[in-house]
Amino acid sequence: MLIRLILLSSVTLALSSFCTNLAAEEWGQWRGPRGDGTSSAKVLPTSWSIDKNVAWKTPLPEAGNSTPVVWQDRIFLTQASTTTRMLMCFSLKTGELLWKSAVDWAIPDPTHGTNPFCSSSPVTDGER
Repeated sequence: MLIRLILLSSVTLALSSFCTNLAAEEWGQWRGPRGDGTSSAKVLPTSWSIDKNVAWKTPLPEAGNSTPVVWQDRIFLTQASTTTRMLMCFSLKTGELLWKSAVDWAIPDPTHGTNPFCSSSPVTDGER
């Protein structure tokens, strides 16, 4: 079953209630542990909306469309503005921002008109 995280509007990250089931299998890269978008989790919601099967929401500083990755009790997501590139780490349970790390970015960076900066997805092995 394909697990999808929804970006509701350009500034709100919302996660479905399936988050608690991801602990059995780390999702540390785009399309999951096998790179094919499948999960070994058995009980997952098959539909959600702005308030159905949503465990929490949190505001994001900018628009973005990178795929969040999940490792143990944390969610990692990239964000950008025209002058910064950032990695953010959220609590899987609560959506609380645990930390963020940003670097200044002064180099012009071309992107497609409908694709915001930092569309690349983060990757983690649990240590880095």
